[in-house]
Amino acid sequence: MDQIKKNVFRLAGLFLAVLIFYLAAWKGMNHLRTRNGPWVMEFSVTTNSTAWVKVTNHKLGVEDATLVFTNIPPMGGMRSTATFTNVAVKPAFGKFFYQDLTFLPGILTFDFFGHLVEIRPSALVIDTNLIPWSPKPDLLLEASETPLEIRFSNVPGVEN
Repeated sequence: MDQIKKNVFRLAGLFLAVLIFYLAAWKGMNHLRTRNGPWVMEFSVTTNSTAWVKVTNHKLGVEDATLVFTNIPPMGGMRSTATFTNVAVKPAFGKFFYQDLTFLPGILTFDFFGHLVEIRPSALVIDTNLIPWSPKPDLLLEASETPLEIRFSNVPGVEN
């Protein structure tokens, strides 16, 4: 009987140790995943065929990097802010091309009016042109009338 009690206490101790390890690992991974905070993007469309996007992430030192798009199709005036903490958050205009929010702030890639815009922690990429976050980018882009063509050269089974 004493041997059974010892085995039960050992098993309970092992279970408790594994539970504590699991909770500590989960808390540590969650901290690593969220420590840099999300991308915060402010979207605005004016009535004079202009749209702009302001990109901010205080932890990375990205403050109000602005992309202005001119000659956009009529959309009416609007203004909204999106905090990209999960994949359910949608931009006010444009289309998602890719998003990876596993470790925030993550990587967001959009099609904005015919321009491929990728927001990375390391830099801003517009139509494959790398633009550093410092000094603060303020870019003026004209809306493209031709649809965005993406070519996949390294994807097996995709012919372009």
